[in-house]
Amino acid sequence: MKHLLGLGAAAALIVAGSAYAGGYEHDYGHDCYECSDSVEILLQGEIECSCEITFNAPAGYLDLNLLFSGAKGLTQVLNVDCNTDDDLQVIFESANEGYLVHQVDDTYKIPYHLLLNAANTVFGTQYAFVDGDDIDVYLDDVGTMAGIYSDTVTITVFVD
Repeated sequence: MKHLLGLGAAAALIVAGSAYAGGYEHDYGHDCYECSDSVEILLQGEIECSCEITFNAPAGYLDLNLLFSGAKGLTQVLNVDCNTDDDLQVIFESANEGYLVHQVDDTYKIPYHLLLNAANTVFGTQYAFVDGDDIDVYLDDVGTMAGIYSDTVTITVFVD
């Protein structure tokens, strides 16, 4: 009889186990196995401001007639291509502080200044600039000693 009861109990467990295994559906969205987390990632980059300056003078120099003072009539267009809509500024700097200096005897100097759209400028001063502005050279005096006179002007265009 004990075998009979043991066999009946074993059969009942097998049937119950089969019924349980066949009818169970696990819903991962609504029980203790649910686990989630989130993270936000900021994607960011920067494009640096850059400008390209072109000057339509041949080979980057102007050949001046030093026998007469006044505007030289060598008006050049300064073109600037920047990747910004901000207001541009320009500064003119002279290596010889606004003088064309004799290349052999630096005691001979010819003072000059630049004209920006026909307006006088002062070296080292900041001016509003628009692409295509005109630049000209104005000699304040004439030279007396024969020879070559020169200066190097640095033109810096920037966003203020």
